[in-house]
Amino acid sequence: MSIRWKKHLVILYDKHKNSLICDALEKAIGSAFPECDIVTVDDVGYLGAANRFWRVKSSRFYAKNAPFFVKWMSKIKEKKDDVRIKEERGMISSGEQDKITLSDKRNVAVTRIVNIINRFHPVVIVTTNRYALKLTLLARKLTGSDVKVVALVSDFALSRGFVRSGVDLYLVENEMLKDGLMHFGVDRDKIILSGMPFSEDQRPKHTRFEARKLLGLSGDLPLIVVNGGDYCTATIKDKVVRLL
Repeated sequence: MSIRWKKHLVILYDKHKNSLICDALEKAIGSAFPECDIVTVDDVGYLGAANRFWRVKSSRFYAKNAPFFVKWMSKIKEKKDDVRIKEERGMISSGEQDKITLSDKRNVAVTRIVNIINRFHPVVIVTTNRYALKLTLLARKLTGSDVKVVALVSDFALSRGFVRSGVDLYLVENEMLKDGLMHFGVDRDKIILSGMPFSEDQRPKHTRFEARKLLGLSGDLPLIVVNGGDYCTATIKDKVVRLL
């Protein structure tokens, strides 16, 4: 008796931010490519529970207690990314190969993704955040795999961390993100304006009156929607309340 294995497609996602997007992606890809088995791995799986815990906790702590530090670090990271992007474009022009450092080889998170590649031999890996994208490209170099790497950019503005020369395809939500990628030298043919797949949130529904009561709102006060992004809405809630 012969057993025919299906091809694998792996989705790496952030459990805190991208679970609904991951659910929608899994359903969409599963129906469009029935010949593939979809494997979803959250950041606990590819970072490790302790690593993931401290990354989330530290980002929330600094956003809440030291926003000046977050702003300062963001500017430093942008400058480093600008230098990296320029170097990558220079290497592509000259035909040079990017070298893998010893620290990259010893990175536990990279090793976890190497193990995912060796275990499932996926044809495609979809990443939904910039850190997973960086790790996946390093893991592909280490293994010599021909797996295609797709970057799903679900943010409203482009982070330079998504701009990497080894990405095979970008899925973006709007024209601004597409223009931003092209500005940094990404080929137009590698960018698809897809919108964001988003699974419906199945939490209990409330009437307008119930929701206002639940949120402690009364009278005709205006409603303000706050999205804290990577740092969680709770970290900036107090600042918004003080503005009111």
